[in-house]
Amino acid sequence: MKNLITLLAISNCLLGCATPYSPKGFKGGYYDYPAGGKNRYVVGFSGNGYTDSSTVREYTHRRASEICSENGFNEYKLLNQAQNDTYYATPVQTNCSGTNSGNNFNANCTSSGGTLINKPNSELIIECEQPRQGMYSDTADSNDQSKAKAPEKVKRTITSKKKDIHQYPSDYQPPKGNNCIPTPEGNWSCK
Repeated sequence: MKNLITLLAISNCLLGCATPYSPKGFKGGYYDYPAGGKNRYVVGFSGNGYTDSSTVREYTHRRASEICSENGFNEYKLLNQAQNDTYYATPVQTNCSGTNSGNNFNANCTSSGGTLINKPNSELIIECEQPRQGMYSDTADSNDQSKAKAPEKVKRTITSKKKDIHQYPSDYQPPKGNNCIPTPEGNWSCK
């Protein structure tokens, strides 16, 4: 019995809380995908009935900043913005009780529910701009001066599913602001 009460208390807390900032799941969250142009993305956040619209907008812009930062950019340009809230009403429940006295019937009815719930959703189309200083591209064209080539100290690049790991000499320190951390193998992992 004690376990059942604990389980009910935990599930009530989980179901009754605002949507946290996290990838989209059962209670909502952020989502993003490429928008068909260079450095363009659709970024959105879906909240539940306990999340207010301003928080949803804030989380959407936060995710847009993260997407651009993860791809080596400082900022983004807003190309389109939409606030697509979903409204629904809780079911109305009516309870009646009555007394019958001969030919007279007296009824007493009460209704509850019918509360309007707002599930806010915000969506942006963005274009990431202005590469961070110190970022480079190994595929830079020799005629394209807007992209810096990889520094000479880079020995090789190992591509993984999440990020590139650049192997540098042990005395190399990457430029500040590149979100680089040393790996146990003696390399640098840069986002």
